[in-house]
Amino acid sequence: AGNGDGDHLGGLKELVTDLGAIDAREISSFPVGNDIKLRVGRYGPYIERGEKDAEGHQRADVPDDLAPDELTVELAE
Repeated sequence: AGNGDGDHLGGLKELVTDLGAIDAREISSFPVGNDIKLRVGRYGPYIERGEKDAEGHQRADVPDDLAPDELTVELAE
């Protein structure tokens, strides 16, 4: 299918071909700052400090009464 000016936009198959390459950890991570990420896991949101390859990530649950969008660097540290 085209967009009317002769350019080929491709189909759904082309759009979803690379979906297998999506890193679930990466799309569920939101940078907070200072090597701290807000992550969304199976049991809810949590914060994680440290690199993926570093030994001994520091992790902590986000309290139920704190909305993830209200998380600041100061609260995370």
